[in-house]
Amino acid sequence: MVEHAKWYPACHHVLITKGKMFFRKVEDGDNPEDDTPSMTEDVRSDSLNSAVQAVIENGYPKEDAMRAISVIRIKNGPHAKITAADIASILLEAEDDPNFFLSFGVDNSEHGCSTEEDEGISERETMEEENQKLKRLIICQICLHNEHDTVFRPCGHLVVCKDCASVLNTCNSCGKSIEDKIQIKRS
Repeated sequence: MVEHAKWYPACHHVLITKGKMFFRKVEDGDNPEDDTPSMTEDVRSDSLNSAVQAVIENGYPKEDAMRAISVIRIKNGPHAKITAADIASILLEAEDDPNFFLSFGVDNSEHGCSTEEDEGISERETMEEENQKLKRLIICQICLHNEHDTVFRPCGHLVVCKDCASVLNTCNSCGKSIEDKIQIKRS
């Protein structure tokens, strides 16, 4: 988590799981993993477990309760006090809207508390998805094979490789006439 916070300082998962102080400690060069949880955090964890248990006893699945907790943390911050009533309120809202959790970026497999194994798999899948997105960002929009390396002037779009750029007279992104094509080099 420390490395993830260091390299992805806007990571929503780390923010929800660890909180803003975790990011601050990583930024300052401290190792937040060395910190032992305070008594307040222990009490907060016990009350959260009690809240989840109360919701489960009222017939809601544990997974839905975990997603509701994620939504509450997104709305109120990672250290918000969460009660069974808060969780139930979110679950009632979600019953009326099938896309409720998705609107907060919380899908069916994502929840605030998971086993270490689930967390490892989820983190790996997230990193693989992010890697695929980054690859799609640098690939030529025409041949979908080479990396884009040609900038069009005057619009400045960088969306095609030199091979595909050689046959274009207008930018395929904005449609403006191309006055010049500048090849870039990545190091």
